[in-house]
Amino acid sequence: MLENTESPGAYSGSYIAPEGLNVKEAKLAVNLTDAVGNTSADESKTVSILTAPWDVNMDKVVDLLDIEIIGSNLGKSATPELDVNGDDVIDAVDLALVGFHFGERYGESGGILVAATPLSFEMLAPFNVPYYAFQNYPNPCNPGTWVPFMLARGGEVTVAIYSLNGQLIRRLELGHRDPGVYMSKEKAAYWDGSNGFGEEVASGVYFYHLKSGEFSAIRKILVLR
Repeated sequence: MLENTESPGAYSGSYIAPEGLNVKEAKLAVNLTDAVGNTSADESKTVSILTAPWDVNMDKVVDLLDIEIIGSNLGKSATPELDVNGDDVIDAVDLALVGFHFGERYGESGGILVAATPLSFEMLAPFNVPYYAFQNYPNPCNPGTWVPFMLARGGEVTVAIYSLNGQLIRRLELGHRDPGVYMSKEKAAYWDGSNGFGEEVASGVYFYHLKSGEFSAIRKILVLR
């Protein structure tokens, strides 16, 4: 890494991972070169190499094979290769993340060559994940956030936002939704961070309760202003 001549003490640089590097995350010692050319190794400073975790088999495309790998291991002990979101559990969240990036293709440097394409419910149905309320994104949020979900059967969908003490803050009536995966910003439920009077809520912990028919799920939302 090279020292910025306009900002002494600030270093910047880049590293291209070798083709075929089969890791999710690796640590590198940093070589620092100051403005006059002196070089020193600083092992106390490390950087991370992150591959796209949703490309489970690391073939530079997120496709049905990645979905099949995660789907066939749901509920099993987590491994770095299969634990897409790093929470030590292989579950529907990992499956959803693969689905969210479905269709993406990557170049040798890791950049996206082809953008993601919509994932249909039929692709996930064989893995017996009929209903699911995914974690909202972004989280923490300021001010708005999306709430993705998946339905095996059509029905009326509502999302209620509650404060930490259980007070109803806002109710979102989404109307009738057909069976499917509602993950993109165009399809997921959206909360703009306001209450029923249109006032922005304060920073803090909130909960959303998604309900459709007999399906019900509650997850935490963190608002940071």
